[in-house]
Amino acid sequence: MTYSTPAPGAPTPGTPTPGAPSTAPGAVGIDRDKLRNQGILWTILGALLGGLLSIPALILGILGIAKVDTDPAGAQKLIKWTKLVTIIGLVLSLLFVVGYIILMVVLVGSAGTTY
Repeated sequence: MTYSTPAPGAPTPGTPTPGAPSTAPGAVGIDRDKLRNQGILWTILGALLGGLLSIPALILGILGIAKVDTDPAGAQKLIKWTKLVTIIGLVLSLLFVVGYIILMVVLVGSAGTTY
């Protein structure tokens, strides 16, 4: 069996053709459109509801969305971190608000009235 050189302009064997699905490690079984939509959703939620951690959630989400086409596995990890940071920021913000309300009730209750 003999191998001939490829014709001029033809892709060399082993190189991916443009538009072909990625065979990068970790790319198998990852739905990029779904991942991109999750990234957009969690980035917006992180920016709006992340409270104290809204900026880190925004940065992680944007990086995750940007990596969807080049590194789907890395994008998936970044979007998971975006979810985690958003949820932690939301919980911390809720604890802060509840603590503030409790503090105000205690302070107003202990101040007494002078009529």
